[in-house]
Amino acid sequence: MPRPPRPDPEIVRERDALRRQVDVLRAELEEYRTAQVPLRDTEQRLRALVEQAPIVAFAIDRDGVFTLSEGHGLAALGLKPGQVVGQSAYEIYRDVPRIVDNVRRCLAGESVNDVVQVGDLVFESIYTPRRDEHGFVAGVSGVAWDVTQRVRAEASAKELEIQLQQAQKIETIGTLAGGIAHDFNNILSPIIGYTEIAMDQLAKDHPARADMEQVMNASLRAKELVQQILVFARGGSDERRPLQLHLVIHEALRLVRSTLPSTIEISQRVATRGDTVVADPAQMHQVIMNLCTNAAHAMRESGGVLRVELTNEDVGEHEPARAGIHPGPHVVLTVRDQGAGMDAATMARVFEPFFTTKKSGEGTGLGLSVVHGIVRSHGGAVTVESDPGRGSTFRVYLPSASAAAEDALRHRVAESRGHGEHVLVVDDEADVAQLLERILVARGYRVTSFTSSEDALKAFRDDPTAFRAVITDQTMPRLTGIELARQLKALQPGVAVILTTGYGENLVSAPIGSGVDAVAAKPFDAATLAQTLRRTIASE
Repeated sequence: MPRPPRPDPEIVRERDALRRQVDVLRAELEEYRTAQVPLRDTEQRLRALVEQAPIVAFAIDRDGVFTLSEGHGLAALGLKPGQVVGQSAYEIYRDVPRIVDNVRRCLAGESVNDVVQVGDLVFESIYTPRRDEHGFVAGVSGVAWDVTQRVRAEASAKELEIQLQQAQKIETIGTLAGGIAHDFNNILSPIIGYTEIAMDQLAKDHPARADMEQVMNASLRAKELVQQILVFARGGSDERRPLQLHLVIHEALRLVRSTLPSTIEISQRVATRGDTVVADPAQMHQVIMNLCTNAAHAMRESGGVLRVELTNEDVGEHEPARAGIHPGPHVVLTVRDQGAGMDAATMARVFEPFFTTKKSGEGTGLGLSVVHGIVRSHGGAVTVESDPGRGSTFRVYLPSASAAAEDALRHRVAESRGHGEHVLVVDDEADVAQLLERILVARGYRVTSFTSSEDALKAFRDDPTAFRAVITDQTMPRLTGIELARQLKALQPGVAVILTTGYGENLVSAPIGSGVDAVAAKPFDAATLAQTLRRTIASE
């Protein structure tokens, strides 16, 4: 048998070389396949992270066209992953010029970090230029995430901070106003008192009586102005009782309606159940009148509808904080107008005394500050909402009445003349002390007066049973009225003590029951003072 031809050595060499190359390629392929496993795992993890995280990952090319749009955050925008790929960012966000501007800035080579509102949502975004191998900007890579809740929380905190600052500002002004009112009341007390005494001594046809009546009228107007300042500063003096607020609203609106031009209409939606509050009727009437008058003035030129509503609201402990409103059931009075509205700067000052947007001579600027003071003194709060061109809404929150509060209300005693009881009068203002002495002597009391609280205490110590009642000023050097009252009660528990003050009753009502039996606000008229003294003596 013939032998097969021997292979060509050159072919053998090429075949062996080819086999070696195949082996190398097979090894490289296996190595590549092995390396792809962790890469695929990494890719899957990254994709899952982007798809589930509350973010938006995006990429945009040189022409402003989306090449990538992924992330769970797209759902908030009503989009699906990849939905906008192939679409122009300039076209999609043509109504959000800041996004368009950010893309253009990034394509110009600038890294951008910005917060932009898109509809009702707010997104924080980072835009980074994507460069090619030559360093030229080839597109934009970025990520965005929803910060709506954070922005709203920051805005709410800022609003509360502004409200707190405003409340502190009003409190400071109120303290100053209260001090001025106190001094002015000390001046008014002898003016009113001595004028009243002089008028009692003049015949009705005496030529000077008309002049004295003018003095009295001017003094009473000054007294009313001081009372308004005190209402703002400390709530003033009042006579509180259970009150159905809808009755006061109906009465006030009848008065308001007669003063309105035909271009202003009144619309009312007033609940008649569950509207009982413990309040002073006159002060509630003043609150309603002031708010309605303010609303009417806002619509004086343009006309519109003045809306008055009375509702119930149970303010929960976990509701968004509103300055001055405490949790619990409230009666809510709402007054809306369709006037010009207010900007933020005006709203920040709307409750300040003597601040007004009215022309000179059209108002004192005390209306809304008095409303604020009255409502605050009743344990309530006032809020205001307004925008330029959209009118204003004032809401008054008053705590609903409780049975315990209603049972605690006091009733007045009509009898006011004395029967020879000995009264100790203490006031560091000599003219006020003399006035009190003359008023009380004329009504059947015996009076011993002092201008020093320490001298009065010494006289009382010498004979504690000699005095049936004590009328003392609160603000005196060295020994205040409340401190004097406590020491007098320790010596003689049965003595009736009345505290007089130019700050208004509410400022010193707390000590009643622990040394003080009643409070008389300056400037007092003779009848009211005598009635207070008679009632206090009768209760001891």
